[in-house]
Amino acid sequence: MLIALGWFLAGMVAFLLAPLYRLRAERLATDALRASMPMSEAEIRADKDRLRAEHAIAVHQLEAKAEQQDLAAARQ
Repeated sequence: MLIALGWFLAGMVAFLLAPLYRLRAERLATDALRASMPMSEAEIRADKDRLRAEHAIAVHQLEAKAEQQDLAAARQ
């Protein structure tokens, strides 16, 4: 009888705390989602500019490497 009463009380406590746990999980998830998304058009534009600059640097490095390989081949 006491075991059943203990299980019942534990279930009631869990039933009462479940909404609080769900609200906290929901708040943490929305905060993480908001932090990962750009908030303004200026931030979106800046992110695109950063990606363009990274791509331009990568292309420049590949072109320089290809030119060095062409010069090395011409020397041979």
